[in-house]
Amino acid sequence: MKSKHLKTVLLCVPFSLFFFSVQAETNADSLYITTMKSAVEQMDTLTQKDDIQLCRMVFERVHRLYPDDWLSLYYVIYADLTSFYMDPKSANSGRLLEESKKNLALLKEYENGDMSEIVTLEGYYYMALIVSDPANNGRIYFTNTISAFEKAMELDADNPRPVCLLAFFEQKLPEMLHSKRIAKVQHDKAKELFSREAKDPILPHWGERYLSYII
Repeated sequence: MKSKHLKTVLLCVPFSLFFFSVQAETNADSLYITTMKSAVEQMDTLTQKDDIQLCRMVFERVHRLYPDDWLSLYYVIYADLTSFYMDPKSANSGRLLEESKKNLALLKEYENGDMSEIVTLEGYYYMALIVSDPANNGRIYFTNTISAFEKAMELDADNPRPVCLLAFFEQKLPEMLHSKRIAKVQHDKAKELFSREAKDPILPHWGERYLSYII
């Protein structure tokens, strides 16, 4: 049923966006917000890769009509990485990582983007590279991963995602590579930040589920 609903939304988006794109700017803004809100709400509940990729197509089509919008491109990348993490050994995992790499390079060029969120997503991408080939990529990208999350925290101390993801990542490292950060302290800090986070329906608000994996 969920897939059928998503397909219906997906089919309606191109026509709706085309129709409203010739209307007044306020109508276009209203359509953008409505479409993004619907797609993000779907992303928050989806558990199947095929459904997530359908949602990704909505974000991609929004971005084609609003090329100056960083957020729709952000969610294209987030959808690809979410799909990857669901099945890292799938036949298309390499393509998902390549798409993420390409789009991250574009996203980082947006001067109007939230750089803390963008750099957090970059760290999430490096984590995915490590998951794809731990034996080889672990030693190559673990520094990149940590640096990205630390930079994201510097850019916005109230962003819970880099705090949470860094604590999750560090506890997976060999003990000799652990920082002086205490996992329980970082867990509680991230939990507090998530609880205080503004509940904007289209801004990034994911990641809280990783708290349950931090000891």
